[in-house]
Amino acid sequence: MVGVGKTPMKVVLFIPCFIDAFYLEVGIATLELLERFGISVDYPQEQTCCGQPWPT
Repeated sequence: MVGVGKTPMKVVLFIPCFIDAFYLEVGIATLELLERFGISVDYPQEQTCCGQPWPT
């Protein structure tokens, strides 16, 4: 759908650990939405915590 007739768009999806742990459905929905628009998504399996502090 994106860029019909052009090179497909490719993105790298970074899912912070708090999304992975507490809001997994948000990460899944993000992936599904990107793929629905024809965007190639890479999800590096080796990604780790970014160190973002948890809001208090």
